[in-house]
Amino acid sequence: MAGISGVPATAYASVVERVGRAWGLSALVGSIVALDGLFSVVRHLTYRSGTDLAIFDQAVWHLSRFSAPVSTIKGENLLGDHFDLLLVVLAPWYWVWSNPVMLLLAQSVLVGVSAVPVFLFARSRLGARAAYLLASAYAVFWGLQVGVGFEFHELAFAPLLIALAILFADQRRWRAFWIALVLLLCVKEDLSLLVVFFGIYLITVREVRRGLIAVLLGVAWFELATRWAIPHFAGGHRYTYWSYTQFGNDLPAAAWTAARSPWRLLHALVTPSQKATTLTALLGPFLFLSLLDRRVLLAVPLLLERFLSSNSLYWSTHFHYSMAIAPILAMSAAAGLHTVGTRLAARRRCAAQTGTSASMLVASLVLTLLVIQAPTLRLLTRREFYRGTTFAPGLSGAVAAVPPGASVITEDAVLPHISHRNFAGEIYTNGMADYLVTNVSQPVENTAPSAGVTWAQFGLVVAKHLQAMTPVYYNRGWVVARRPPAGQPPSNGVLIPLARSTAHSLAVTDFAWRVALGYAFARLQACSILAAHGDPRASGCVSTALNEARPKEVTLSRALGTARAVGGCRELQRVAADATGQVAADLGRLGRSVATRRTTALQADGVRLRYDFYDLDLPGRLDRFLILCSPRRPGAG
Repeated sequence: MAGISGVPATAYASVVERVGRAWGLSALVGSIVALDGLFSVVRHLTYRSGTDLAIFDQAVWHLSRFSAPVSTIKGENLLGDHFDLLLVVLAPWYWVWSNPVMLLLAQSVLVGVSAVPVFLFARSRLGARAAYLLASAYAVFWGLQVGVGFEFHELAFAPLLIALAILFADQRRWRAFWIALVLLLCVKEDLSLLVVFFGIYLITVREVRRGLIAVLLGVAWFELATRWAIPHFAGGHRYTYWSYTQFGNDLPAAAWTAARSPWRLLHALVTPSQKATTLTALLGPFLFLSLLDRRVLLAVPLLLERFLSSNSLYWSTHFHYSMAIAPILAMSAAAGLHTVGTRLAARRRCAAQTGTSASMLVASLVLTLLVIQAPTLRLLTRREFYRGTTFAPGLSGAVAAVPPGASVITEDAVLPHISHRNFAGEIYTNGMADYLVTNVSQPVENTAPSAGVTWAQFGLVVAKHLQAMTPVYYNRGWVVARRPPAGQPPSNGVLIPLARSTAHSLAVTDFAWRVALGYAFARLQACSILAAHGDPRASGCVSTALNEARPKEVTLSRALGTARAVGGCRELQRVAADATGQVAADLGRLGRSVATRRTTALQADGVRLRYDFYDLDLPGRLDRFLILCSPRRPGAG
């Protein structure tokens, strides 16, 4: 019997099978890349990306111009932060298109292609059908989805290189294995500990010589990177990412502590309970079958690095910290499932392995939906995802109003869109710059002030910058302000100022209102002590505190309502009036709670008032209106 054109049927069937596998695998990888790429690019174009993408974009932009990978946003050469040498391979892509979208697409491709070695490893043990299902479970694994959905990071290289190293070791392709391992070392200095465990794994499978080489290579690279390379590029500063000081000041000291007091490590690994939750979320998508294969040993350094750290961010299911462990868990699960299958009869084995792999896919999808608040697949089906954020209108024009190459400080959401310049930075962490881009009418959703800084304090920093700068662009709350040349005072620029008498009257009224509010807050703190002790004087205490502020608010509201502003200042006037009105409403609710003596409502209304005052910075909107719209030219108004 012959196939087409006399080709034997068996050979023809083999060719068809290989083509089918190639098309099937290409479809799987293509789908992953397309969905992840679409999500991350839309997220960026709608101003949902932030600081981390900007940091890497600026560094790679410098590399593409044959400069050191410096990021002024981070404040240093990135090689002095992490020893991520492999970033250099991304620089040539910026010669094609110099845009942060290139980083996001590269990350999507790297993560998508990592499914290929996972599939090949699984197919050699479980057959093609089960391998497709397991590779799909890997592709939708929440750890990868969280990583792809959170900016760009150098760990995007890790899943592919780790999967390749496991596959090549399994196939005993040692030259390719060593290449993958060396490239893995160039991703990030802490992955050298994973290389050490690759060596330990090889020793357990009687590849002692190669295992010892890997152990020595990993230890030597970690010491070289953290003791010499990183301090060198950091200008002599020590390695700053050691967060295990409870065990020692460096790796040898921590290892000695572990040897002397192993119970301290065990206690740190299981407390608090968030660590157990994260571990369950990691193993659950693969039905805990990863534990049945010795390759799961490779996950140990990654888990220890996270769970022994004093940094609570490492314990969570957020950010990009679970990307590197994903291929280890998936490939160990494939080997573990194969081990279980060998105990079944041949006629039942295939069905059981296919069914279990399908269950992994379902479990992975379910856990991804549970772990991630807004998964990629769900967001891509929602129309509002493509519409952008509430603060986006006006921002494109603001970005375009900043000249190329000019130094600029701005908010996190803007940074990835202006990072191709020698100096770009965050408002509250950097000093003088030629331009400022900020929103003066609302807090930007993905711009979080640094730890311990409230929006009110952030607003004070913005106000200080604005006082010394001239607005050259305004649209829907977005201001681009330029620092005037030396010897030239700042002016109102594109904003038409209020009459001088009106501005003066508003400033005086605002000051009186602030003093009254400060008095009210101080009195409320004293009243809360009385209320906590059940003192009947608490009600009268609160009434006295509020009665002092109400008349000042009425006067301020009347002044804002009668002020004649035009253009952008009219819009800022409305924003300021709405903000002060909200504070007045909060005070009114608090007063009603006092009158009715509802303790629970009183506490809730007090929290709401403080939230609007400090976290939403409502009074700050009035301040910025007065700064931008009060006359600044001598004789103006």
